[in-house]
Amino acid sequence: MAAVVLVLENRQTVEIRIFVPLVTMPMWTALAVMLVVGIVVGLLVSRPRK
Repeated sequence: MAAVVLVLENRQTVEIRIFVPLVTMPMWTALAVMLVVGIVVGLLVSRPRK
């Protein structure tokens, strides 16, 4: 239910500059991408070293 509210409340289009290119996408998509990136970075950092 919270995910549905998040998508419905964040449907406006935003422009995000990723280094040089300017990317236009709905805000909920940008938030979802940042969530996935954060999870991946967290898993990589917390892995035990060999």
